[in-house]
Amino acid sequence: MVTNSGHGWHVATPTHYQLTLTHGPFHAKEYRLVQYQMHWPSEHTLEGRSYPGELHLVHIHTRYRDIEEAKIHSEGVAVVAVLITEDKETANSELEKIGEVLPRIQLAGEEAQTAEVVRVEGLLPQDRDYLTYQGSLTTPGFEEGVVWAVLLQPIAVSPAALARMRQLRYGGEDSTRVGANCREQQSIGERTVYRPDRQQGTT
Repeated sequence: MVTNSGHGWHVATPTHYQLTLTHGPFHAKEYRLVQYQMHWPSEHTLEGRSYPGELHLVHIHTRYRDIEEAKIHSEGVAVVAVLITEDKETANSELEKIGEVLPRIQLAGEEAQTAEVVRVEGLLPQDRDYLTYQGSLTTPGFEEGVVWAVLLQPIAVSPAALARMRQLRYGGEDSTRVGANCREQQSIGERTVYRPDRQQGTT
């Protein structure tokens, strides 16, 4: 079920859905996927390059009930970010399933079910190389202590699907369209960004 959240689209996963993360930058902690959504353009840049979009797979530590509880705790939330390019020929089939229903959820609060089940694993690139750091949420109130894993290989969305995303509205029929819904670039400050050593299996 895809929902117009009032600042884009998101998909909430049911509480029994048990796609989890552990080890790597998450150490021995275990995180459960609770929702995913997309921002356009991207909220991360790589070597100064911005991308047309960025998919966020939002997870919470399994000790917490929901994201509202998890986000007030350090390392209570983990986000896997997938950078998005725009290309009709190599468009990700799972993202396209979501793009097809967007004309039916133009207004905030509207929702529609995709014709086929979206396979979350299919939203990930084949290469899982990543950068990781501890940062904040990119939506108000920007809570700190979020574990980020930014995948380096992007996936593609078709120009048509991206155009439909930009046509979503922040509210009712008279409201503004969501032409862009990313947070402005933030300084890295004193944060340290790590890249895993694939040969050693460490970060």
